[in-house]
Amino acid sequence: MAVRTRWTGGRARPDGARAARRRSRREREGWARVRPRDADGASAHLQVVDPAVVTAEGVQALCAALAENGTRHVVTNAMSGADAVPFRNAGFRITAELDLLSRPLDDVPPSGARTRRARDRAAAVALDRRAFGPDAFDDAAIDAALRATTAVRFRVVGAPTAPLGYAITGVAGRRGYVQRLAVDPDAQRRGIGAALLVDGLRWSRRRGARDAVVNTDRANDAARALYEKYGFVDLPTGLVVLERAL
Repeated sequence: MAVRTRWTGGRARPDGARAARRRSRREREGWARVRPRDADGASAHLQVVDPAVVTAEGVQALCAALAENGTRHVVTNAMSGADAVPFRNAGFRITAELDLLSRPLDDVPPSGARTRRARDRAAAVALDRRAFGPDAFDDAAIDAALRATTAVRFRVVGAPTAPLGYAITGVAGRRGYVQRLAVDPDAQRRGIGAALLVDGLRWSRRRGARDAVVNTDRANDAARALYEKYGFVDLPTGLVVLERAL
């Protein structure tokens, strides 16, 4: 669901003050998207789509609206420390710290195991749930990842209806993004994650990207080991995820 505000004044041409208020509301319009994290909607995921217009007051107002609709807990998308300031001022706390890693694409590893085009979104959602548990992507989150960049690649390893792993890789401008990479817990240590990662890197280079970035939970040693093996190194600043009880 997109959270929006709208000017509802009369049809007369607004004066200067009213026009300024209208511009302000337009600037805030659509700054976040919210989706449920559980079946009853008691927990919600908030994705910021325009960090430049977020204020603590706006966050507070959004939280109040969500609480009126029965939401009791909100988790944000990963964001920079600077973008997190309005949320911290509105009572959110950091619940996870993510490392941000990058590597140039002037050379890329040779292809690994064969990947296939993903055709079954429900199968990817089910796999993500097995891989990430409470932090899993639902269909809306996967859709957001697929729409986040100007070009996108969605690949699986294994049977299309029962994949062992999947990856979403995007390119925007000269940068590639490893948006999501999930491997079935029962199929780990079989080169599936590596095959999907390399496939995305090689595709990103073909699309004109000069480097690629990925973020991972600081406590996820297995993911970090994979990315470091394929040339990713830490960037100076990481990302944070925040939460708040309503």
